[in-house]
Amino acid sequence: MVKDKFKMLFFLTLIGEFAFSAIDEYWQVYFNENLTINTAYIISVSNLAGAVGEVVAGVLMGVIAVSVGIRWTFLISAGLIFLLFLGYRGLFHQIQLLEGS
Repeated sequence: MVKDKFKMLFFLTLIGEFAFSAIDEYWQVYFNENLTINTAYIISVSNLAGAVGEVVAGVLMGVIAVSVGIRWTFLISAGLIFLLFLGYRGLFHQIQLLEGS
């Protein structure tokens, strides 16, 4: 039973790392190529926001996990990822509208 849970956790972690690899490694290139945003900027901002985000997320997600459980923590995280997707999509749309004007 424990081995099966370990295998499932290992498998899900592999999928998660694979899924987020493109975002983690290539978003700056995407911004530069498709949105004409100089990567010298979204990299400085990324490093700063990423550092602050890790600290804040570690504390807040820890509080959420202790308060309501790990299942809700994952659901909240998934919801935030969805909102992030919508936010980026809206940003891309706005930039395309501005470039078209």
